[in-house]
Amino acid sequence: MQNSGNSIVQIAILEKGFDKEVIREKLKNLNCLSEGLNETFFAAEITKDVDYSLVRSLFERI
Repeated sequence: MQNSGNSIVQIAILEKGFDKEVIREKLKNLNCLSEGLNETFFAAEITKDVDYSLVRSLFERI
């Protein structure tokens, strides 16, 4: 089996009242698809073509 180079990250929103769609839109701008599971939890796919440091920087700023 060969590693695809893609990653799936799971994101839990801990701050009450924070709109997860803000993060999902920023991920979309980086070409990362995401799927919301409920109001405080979603998953995002980071393909091997996306610079992971940009995604990491996004989460560090939030």
